Amino acid sequence: MACNKCSAPAELKCARCHRVFYCGAACQKVDWPAHKPTCNSKDKKTVGKPPSKFSPLTGPLRGIFAQEADCDNLVIFLHGFGETEKTFHALGQKMAMPNTAVLALRGPSPVLDLGFSWFPLLDEQGNPIRESPSEKRRLQGLSQSVSKLQLVIEDLVQRGWSRKHIFLVGFAQGGAVALDCALSSPQLLGGAVSVSGGCFLPESGPTVSTSRQWKQRGVPLLITHGAHDPSLRVETVAAQVDIVKAFVTLAEVQFRTYPKADARISSAEEARDFFAFLAPLFASRMAAMEALAKDGTLIELTPKKPST
Repeated sequence: MACNKCSAPAELKCARCHRVFYCGAACQKVDWPAHKPTCNSKDKKTVGKPPSKFSPLTGPLRGIFAQEADCDNLVIFLHGFGETEKTFHALGQKMAMPNTAVLALRGPSPVLDLGFSWFPLLDEQGNPIRESPSEKRRLQGLSQSVSKLQLVIEDLVQRGWSRKHIFLVGFAQGGAVALDCALSSPQLLGGAVSVSGGCFLPESGPTVSTSRQWKQRGVPLLITHGAHDPSLRVETVAAQVDIVKAFVTLAEVQFRTYPKADARISSAEEARDFFAFLAPLFASRMAAMEALAKDGTLIELTPKKPST
């Protein structure tokens, strides 16, 4: 098992709830304020029992379930740089996908007073990190986030979620995390979507499938991007998609572009493509999901940041 605080190998259980692990007393002490609300030692009926599908996360990432009804599919939302899980929790509620729960996760690294991130985009002075052959900070952050996300997925599988019905959907840098996690996962996931996040970091090098240890040639992928995106050129993403398609030979890799500049599902056309990608991959064929795929105007898909 992995330490609930630092993700290092751990064999010591919390003595109160017996549900989370630590590598030592130091990590347990630091993590106690975060773990305390979910440590259920006072309820003797639940001590030692595995968490339910919708129990609060106790692993290396924090998150919120948007829907907690009995269902088969789980869509995991990963936000962009400087955002929080709350925005995408609201989006999951608005989507109301049938037979589907939504889990909005929070990136592990705080970004000043803005929100959180999955890997750094700024240096210690607040300047953008520039690509170079020797630059490894973004890659290191990506690897750490993917490792933590894989631990969360393992925990979800232990709770009863089927791995083949878990889908990762990332926005902006969350999209790169979603694809990297799905491609490098030890076991096949249901699929992944990158919305305006590209496919991988340029620092990964020309042999990205080797450097990022991709394993899954049969994972379905959807990559969408804006033709007017100011931070990541659509031509760059198109070239990345070709590399991904050369590796993923046992499933379909879809690439769609739209006349937009933001990192949101912001049009009916993009919404239809999103639902049409997921519908045939979900646990069972559902008329309601197919209706969403035909009419993307059924819901408002541009989440608004919650007031603080």
